Amino acid sequence: DMDRCGMHDLSAVLQIRDLLGSWHLTFKAYSASLSDDDRLERRTASALDIHYHILSIMLDVTSAKTEVIYDSYNADFGALLKECEEIIKYREIAPTDNWAEYGDRMSLFEFDFGMVAPLFVIACHCRDPALRRKAIRLMRYLHRTEGAWDTCSAGKIAEGIMEIEECGLTVIETYESVTENSRIRATNAHIDPAHPAEVILSFSHSPYEVTKQRFI
Repeated sequence: DMDRCGMHDLSAVLQIRDLLGSWHLTFKAYSASLSDDDRLERRTASALDIHYHILSIMLDVTSAKTEVIYDSYNADFGALLKECEEIIKYREIAPTDNWAEYGDRMSLFEFDFGMVAPLFVIACHCRDPALRRKAIRLMRYLHRTEGAWDTCSAGKIAEGIMEIEECGLTVIETYESVTENSRIRATNAHIDPAHPAEVILSFSHSPYEVTKQRFI
């Protein structure tokens, strides 16, 4: 699975939850000690906090049998997107095609704890049309590679998932417009060797037992 934790043992989930909670208590104390002059550290702390909340949500829904479970986190997704945007657009200078000008680091841990993973999770599981599109826009704006994540590829995959879910829907005003029957769970995405410009997306519809594939 591309972004679900895959841990169905409740005891294991609870243990991880306890460890994560203990870490976050210590982390909050550290974050509170940072001054306004510690700009890079503050952005890094904000990025780690985003990952903490995304992981907490994924742990909460790890055994959920429906996708509508994510709807209860729309307010959280909105707040997290605002934090992501503040980190990504921290530069006072306007965006430029000359990437040599982006010498300042966005955070200390861009390889593993950058913005692509949380933005991808939100774009895939938040069905609020405005928030979802904002997550995709931020990925496309970012133009970065973070570990195994590439913002352009991740944005394209998320956009493909959105298009599959919204296909045939004439009105998409709220998350409720995308019903459980329209939603999908993406399980894999890989490049087609015969068509390097295309990605083969594997996914399933409710009850999420039969896998389908589509080029995006």
